[in-house]
Parts: sequence; structure tokens; C-alpha cells
Amino acid sequence: MYQIRAIDSKSDWHLGMKSDKSTTAAAPASELEQLRKALRRFNPRGSAGRRILITGGLGLTGSKVLDTYLDALPHAEICLADLLRDGVEEKWAAHSRVHFIPVNFLEAGSVSSLLDRVAEGGRLTDAIFIHGGDGRPEWEMPGGKMTISPEEVWVLNLESVYELLRESLDRGILRGSRDDIATATAISSLSRFPAWFPPPQVPSDYNVAKDDLYHVMLYLGSRVDREDYVRFHVVSPGTIIDTYPAEIRAAAERRVEKHLPLRSLANGYDIANAILANTELGRKVTGVETRVDGGQYWTPQLHPDPKNDFGESTEVEKGRLVAERLEAKWAARSLPE
Repeated sequence: MYQIRAIDSKSDWHLGMKSDKSTTAAAPASELEQLRKALRRFNPRGSAGRRILITGGLGLTGSKVLDTYLDALPHAEICLADLLRDGVEEKWAAHSRVHFIPVNFLEAGSVSSLLDRVAEGGRLTDAIFIHGGDGRPEWEMPGGKMTISPEEVWVLNLESVYELLRESLDRGILRGSRDDIATATAISSLSRFPAWFPPPQVPSDYNVAKDDLYHVMLYLGSRVDREDYVRFHVVSPGTIIDTYPAEIRAAAERRVEKHLPLRSLANGYDIANAILANTELGRKVTGVETRVDGGQYWTPQLHPDPKNDFGESTEVEKGRLVAERLEAKWAARSLPE
């Protein structure tokens, strides 16, 4: 069985065959070339020379994104920015590829200070903004206390992200080229849609901030007056199963899975993989939203209630009518003469 030790299509990597005695043998040249071609398909940008900023990379979802990029891009340098926790600086101090930069986006001047530190190492090829939240410490900052005001919710989920984008673009810190387009990814939320507003169906500051962030990313992705060569992506999770306490997680998923098209909720690694697919394979994709929710987005439309209409129910209905028309056509063909 051939085992890839490191995945990278633009730099040296090794492939061996593991036996029961943990010995390795060289793969045949023809198979090696086939695997090289496969890697170029799955990892066309490579990892050599890549510098990636991940904000909020110590949280529940952000840590999964960090793990995913460390595994998938073995030569990439990662700037990890988040609130300082006990032992964090010591943990990453000896890591050759991760540079931890403590930051509190609720403090004035935090964005410029962070980008000053990032710029010391050169330009970024990718920026992934995971930080945000509505102040639930049990999963945003495990073991910590976090009470944030409505204004701070806006700063964390919208203003700081846009400020990071604007300043990194204006200063040339995030910049690509025609042959290697850079990426900027932000996290929105399924809760930005009206059907998912909390009772009594009034949007919270968090909901509105995430909706505004989505539209800002669309705007940035549509601009033709810049030559930054940056793609803009939005990833919107639904309910993340990891956020449930471990003791009720399985029961919670069983309770909701029968209502979802994919019969399962997304976890943190599903979100990380969606971000990875966009940055590595979506070379000409920009200004679009990827919903990572197991189909949860569609479930409110199964109930006849105006508040559940996302504005796309007519599109779904049109699809149903087209399918019925095709079924009727095929059924008519099978009728005897």
C-alpha cells in the first residue's frame, strides 16, 4: 500500500510502501508519476511560498481549520491570530511553521498592529477570518469568560473583518498574481436567513452582522477597479454538531438528522474542508457563498409558513415542476401503443 507522507505538488514530497515490518520501498516510476498528476489536480497551488493568516484559529472551528491547513499544505507558513490563552505562546514557540500573534479585536488599533506583525514576514497569499461569535464561551473560548455587548458583537463579526480586508488590500499585504490568485475567506452563518432568527423571529445583532458581512464579501468580489488578484469566499455553517456538549451530541444529531437532506449536521472539519476546497481548487471562483449545513438551509421551507421563505422557494417549486414534467414525459413513453 503506497502512503503519501506529504502532499505538495510544487515541492519535494515522498511516497513509500509500508509493510507489516514498517519498511518502505520505492513506488514504481509510472505509479509515482500518476500520483504526481493526481496531486497537481488536488493541490495545484502547492504549499511552497504560501503565507496564510488565520484569525480565531484557537476556537472550536478555527482550530479545525488550522489542523486542516497544517496537514494539507506541509510547507506553508501560518500566522495564527487569536486571543491569548494560557500556554498558547509556549505551545507554538517551537513550531517552525506557525507564528502565533496575540490579538484582541475589541481593542483600538488591534487590526493595524496585527497587520504590522504579519507584514514583517512578507505578503500573504491567503487570509481566513474565523474570529467572531456572540459571546458563548463554552465553544468560542473554552474555559474562559466572555461577555460582550451588542456593539462588540458588531465589531467582532463585521467591522474587524472588513477593516482587516480593507487594510491588508490597501497596504498590499494580501495580494496575488494573475497566475496565482490570493484568497480571502470569511465566515457567515445560516442564522443570517430569516427562517433561522430566534423567537419571536427578530434578527439579533449577530444575525444582522453576519448578513452584512456576506454582502460586503459579495461587493469586494464584484469590484473590477482593483488589481489585487484576490478571490473572495464566504462559508456559512448551519448548526455545528461540535457545539453540542459531548454527552448529548449523539442524541441531538439523531433528533435532527431525519429532517436534513444529507441526514447529518456538519462538524468543524467539514467547514475547514469547504474552506480548503475554495482556496486550493476554486481558481476562478469569487464572490460566492458555500453553505456547509447538511442541507439544513432548506428544511424550514418544508413547512407552509411565510416566515420560512428565503426568497428561493419559487426556485425550488420550479425545480419540482420540471422534475414532474420529465417524469410524465418518460411515463408516457412507456405506455403501450
